[in-house]
Amino acid sequence: MVFTDGKPVAVIISMDEQESNEALKLRLLQSRASQARLDIEAGNTVDGNSFFDALESGKHD
Repeated sequence: MVFTDGKPVAVIISMDEQESNEALKLRLLQSRASQARLDIEAGNTVDGNSFFDALESGKHD
């Protein structure tokens, strides 16, 4: 960890760890996209206004 004025400002990780993190994020994104396709095919959708109203109200926190 890198500190400035006694406060943590950065974290240093190895390239291997960074690549592993990026691969994990990609797998998560692919999984969510796959699930979204299945939801759409099954008709499990909501209109955009309803979704954003729920999001703004904190329903998805």
